Amino acid sequence: PRRTSTDSREGGETATTVRSQRSVLLTLLLPGSLPAMLKIVLLPVGAFAAGADWARIGPWNIFDDQNGKGEAGTLACAASPAKNPDLIYAGGQNNGVSSGIIKSVDGGKHWTRNSKGLWDTRILGVWLHPDAPTGNHVFAGTHSGVYESTDGAASWTLCKETAAWGFVTSFRAGLIGGEPYLLANSEHGILTRRRAASAFSAWQRIESPGGIANNDHLSVVTTGGRTEVLTCIGGWGGGKLYYASLDAPTRATWSGPLKLPDRNYTGWATYPGQSLIFGRCSSPTACGEGVRPIGVFDTLGACQAAVNKTSPPPRGYTYQSKDPTLGGYAGHCYALSAFGPFDLHPQKGVASGRAPGFVAGEEIDCSNAAVDPRDRDHFLFSRGGEFRTYESRDGGRTVSRVASHDVGAFFVLIDSQGWYYTATQDGAFVSRDGGVGWEALHVVMHSRDGRRIDRVPHDYQRIVPDFRGDGIAFPSDQGLHILNRSSDNLTSAVGDMRNTMALSAILSPNEQGSRSLVVNLWDWNVGASWDDGATWAGWAKGEASPGSCGEGGGGQGMGRSRKAIMFHRNHFYNSSDGGRNWARGNLPAPMGAFVYARQPGSRTEPAGACFALFSAPAGQVLRGRSRSSAGGAAGAPYRRCSAAMYLPTPSRSCFGRSTGPLYHACASSAARFAFSSAAAAAGSASLSCASAISASRLSKGLTRTLTPLMETAWVGRSSLSVLTASIRVSASKPPTTRPKTVCLPSRCAADLKVMKNWEPFESGPELAIETTPRPSWRSLFEISSRKGFPHSDTPPDPEPVGSPPCTMKLRSSRWNARPS
Repeated sequence: PRRTSTDSREGGETATTVRSQRSVLLTLLLPGSLPAMLKIVLLPVGAFAAGADWARIGPWNIFDDQNGKGEAGTLACAASPAKNPDLIYAGGQNNGVSSGIIKSVDGGKHWTRNSKGLWDTRILGVWLHPDAPTGNHVFAGTHSGVYESTDGAASWTLCKETAAWGFVTSFRAGLIGGEPYLLANSEHGILTRRRAASAFSAWQRIESPGGIANNDHLSVVTTGGRTEVLTCIGGWGGGKLYYASLDAPTRATWSGPLKLPDRNYTGWATYPGQSLIFGRCSSPTACGEGVRPIGVFDTLGACQAAVNKTSPPPRGYTYQSKDPTLGGYAGHCYALSAFGPFDLHPQKGVASGRAPGFVAGEEIDCSNAAVDPRDRDHFLFSRGGEFRTYESRDGGRTVSRVASHDVGAFFVLIDSQGWYYTATQDGAFVSRDGGVGWEALHVVMHSRDGRRIDRVPHDYQRIVPDFRGDGIAFPSDQGLHILNRSSDNLTSAVGDMRNTMALSAILSPNEQGSRSLVVNLWDWNVGASWDDGATWAGWAKGEASPGSCGEGGGGQGMGRSRKAIMFHRNHFYNSSDGGRNWARGNLPAPMGAFVYARQPGSRTEPAGACFALFSAPAGQVLRGRSRSSAGGAAGAPYRRCSAAMYLPTPSRSCFGRSTGPLYHACASSAARFAFSSAAAAAGSASLSCASAISASRLSKGLTRTLTPLMETAWVGRSSLSVLTASIRVSASKPPTTRPKTVCLPSRCAADLKVMKNWEPFESGPELAIETTPRPSWRSLFEISSRKGFPHSDTPPDPEPVGSPPCTMKLRSSRWNARPS
């Protein structure tokens, strides 16, 4: 029996919720080949035909804060009026996940979705009309133009003229010819509309000299009745810096790219504590182009003397002192064939020099820029590729790196009080004294198990000015946090937000008669709920979490057996107790899909055999080690057992391959013989796979290697076992749809990897596969990086590492977890 109830919280829309005695929990698959899934949702059994609404169950309140102030994403923007601070609008998008507009009327404790008429829910910007103090007149920037609402986001209307202008990221107020205007930045220009114009009036566009990044917040300064925009043109990873003076609604004077002046130096200059070779040498004696090692010397003077004798004369040098912290580089001296103003990098125990002569000025290469709203000649910018903060006080004629702030920075801002801000995956930071000193901004949570969690790193997606008047907000893939000017602790506005990117829903029955739910996540490590999504507490101390899986991956439960499987890149994990304890195994090649044999007459209950697809080239012998939990010898090597199969010996697992489609391999006599032989050797009846997987069930482009991963004594097995396709689990990194802002280059100092799991990693019982060693410290999380960057195929490991290549994400460790 079903009953219905109404819920009017959805922004003016009446939502009908259908409930029944039983329900199912599913994830929504994205179209195409993207393996990510949108949200975890709860739907009543029997209500499909009735069109029941889905209820979002999370993950939410990640870190299980006792006051509901945990984390959840995925946000890129936020707005709140000064006269109604409890009203907040927010939105975001991350790969396949898009929130639409979400709204809170109680300061961020409770959130509703408000997207009626919003046909593009990929939100890049949200803003309140400055002449509507109650906050009911709202603008949303999306990938397909501007949407407008005059009823508090209860309904939305597309501003059709903006649909052809690309994405719209942010909004500000300004003056053109002394008249107030609304401004927005789009993919290829600046949009303008008279501030006094009626709602839904047409926007106009000022074309820009190049593309504007879709995470660039519009930075403006108004002087003498005219507004100027400072922006990076040409790309978020390294554009050029321009001013635009707004002359008319469709015209601006663009000044740029800003370039440092040429200089002619008459003598050498020395730069203590600065390196010209940071990240340019793979060993003390092997360096990249333009860097020449010239020997080991005891003093800087001896290095300089050697540099003066070098032919041809160098343009610069770097000396690594005898400081033992420099390791093998200590004492080495290097001559450089070129010198640029941006080549210097702070490093302890190092000194560099610039030779006399001509030095050409460089164009300012920026990722993000912010002008001081009180002084058009004063601005901050983050340099593309390096992602450190630079400052100019003379309109770009000279720039200097903010030496007191040597941390990753992508987003930068100067507010109306003159405070400086930076944010990236490394965290959010503030300087209240013009860049002299910097403080990290903390997100503090108190979990129900007694831990105090102090988080600095987040995957910040913007620094938002004009929040509640002159306030600042920090939206991120982990939620929304607001500046508290009297403290370094940010104020949480996450509440019951359920906007997290889930890649799987691994279900198992639990001892309480409910369900356990393990979820592969984007922007966190693996998450877990032991009470059907009511809370997301994760793993307790002493349990073996799948923490080394890290961000991404996928998997599934196996009926009511409490068996579960999880995959990520070259690793797989299994659990026999509903996800409480996991053990990890290594695969001989990256994996593409997973399937398990069912018991006769069942669609869900496992019969024991599990199979996977490998991305191994045709004809390649898979080499590796196997571990069997069903009587086989641990660590037995794989050997080739027929033209189409690989068999670990002795073991109960086969590895199959074929040069043709998988279903041809299954139908071949060689494959049938090999399967039968392998099954017989394992002491069980043969498996019939000739009709197991049809061509229509195979995703195009998957690999053609069929791999039984393991056969275990989970349940009884029968010759009537049915093999059916289960899930594609090749999820690793979804294709990027917007830049994620975090890579620090290889010339950074060594950092720490930090896992996104919010619980300790614990080594678990030896199930069917190799276990993961227990790390030496409790790891809470790992912040995600730019989604388009290559990712290491090695499992996350919370140990110090050397300088990563530029295409890898920043690893940071600014958090503390301790009992309160």
